Amino acid sequence: MTREEILKKLENGEDYIERNYNLLRQYSDDKEIFMKAIEKNPYAFQYASEDLRNDEELIIAAYKKEHLMLKYIGNKAKSNKDLFMKLVKLYGWNLQFASNDLKNDRDVALTAISNFEPAYEFASEELRLDKDFCMEAVARNVTLAYTGYLENDIRNDRNFVIELVKRGYLSSKSVWINAKSLLMEDINDIDTIILGVSKGFIEYSELPENLQNDDRIIIAGYIFRMDPDNFPQNIIDKLNKDKDFLIASAKVNKEILDYVDKMKFYHDRDMAIRLVEEVDPECIRYFDENIRSDEEIARIVAKKDYTLLYFFEGNLHDPSFLRSLGFSEEEIKDYEDNYIAYGYEENIDNPNISLTPIEVKTYAKFAEIDVEDGEPMLMPTSREGEVVFQNVFTNKYKQILVYSKDRSPEENLDLIHNYYRYADDEWEVYDFLQYHESDLKDCIGERAYAEEFVKVDSS
Repeated sequence: MTREEILKKLENGEDYIERNYNLLRQYSDDKEIFMKAIEKNPYAFQYASEDLRNDEELIIAAYKKEHLMLKYIGNKAKSNKDLFMKLVKLYGWNLQFASNDLKNDRDVALTAISNFEPAYEFASEELRLDKDFCMEAVARNVTLAYTGYLENDIRNDRNFVIELVKRGYLSSKSVWINAKSLLMEDINDIDTIILGVSKGFIEYSELPENLQNDDRIIIAGYIFRMDPDNFPQNIIDKLNKDKDFLIASAKVNKEILDYVDKMKFYHDRDMAIRLVEEVDPECIRYFDENIRSDEEIARIVAKKDYTLLYFFEGNLHDPSFLRSLGFSEEEIKDYEDNYIAYGYEENIDNPNISLTPIEVKTYAKFAEIDVEDGEPMLMPTSREGEVVFQNVFTNKYKQILVYSKDRSPEENLDLIHNYYRYADDEWEVYDFLQYHESDLKDCIGERAYAEEFVKVDSS
């Protein structure tokens, strides 16, 4: 049969390949015939000449039809790094068909592992036993640390496992790597013990008494992991009596300040300065009015985060104080916006406190402020501008939610999802949003509104 007759049959869509492979062998160097034949049946690729089976275009065409055709590619193609970088990006499994040289190529192997962790097994033994390579492989695909693919020599290497734990690539629940025993192998290696305790690999109660009394390990075992309900009394006492220990603990997790006896440091000016300077300027909120009326402390806080001046008393939270410190008008405007949001939220805690003129002025850009059942409430003024919704069903989840026509429907929908996430009662939020049906439709679109709300059965 002539070349033209074969091409015609292929063009006519006839399934002519399976019964006539010998004909293909006669034209094994004809790329046009094989491109058409592969379109009908990818297994035709194996009958192409060595030169054609090194042709990148033909290889990709066969691969798209059937991945296994890569086992028939030519020797030159098996060593073609550019080709295999493309192939392993598509599917790391394809690394198995590369030459030994490419299986030993870090770029190719890492690219393969990044999207298919079992590709690690196809990398060369030299790479599989290279700790730097293995660490980078885990960084590219952290699932590798949770499977049994890593070589035993690597999984049992203490320094390697310590580094995995430091980088957060390993969980204490991993069944393939016995991290706990490796971390505790040297009980005198305090830094590693602290690491193991803070990451949950080592239980504080498992340590010898001398280590349990080490402040750094106490902080790692309890403060870092923040489990105040299970704090032993001796640790609570230490937090309330030892200022240095409390500050060291707050540096690790400032939430600890919510669980100590504030009467112990509520009036302590030196403690306030240390926490503001060494931990976080927001710590000022834990102190009494006298401390929050201290101009020197206010200056320290302003230098670190001027938006936190709203915690201060008297003139210290007034924009004029920021001007006196040399802040720009843009920064002062930013501060005013933050102050208003904070002040409005605080007023909801006590509905009898009226909104200040500056708050009314700021919120007037978005909505009218009305009072419903004794609580201040924002009512939308325009769908064309920004509409601010304030949830007033319960003080437990005060979230100011802003929908805007300047945002995309997707962004607005994300805001709604966040609103649900922080709510104690999803049905109350659902009813609240239903009340603003028209605005919701404008913000997220009719289709999204139907999918998110209409399908919900509130009964």
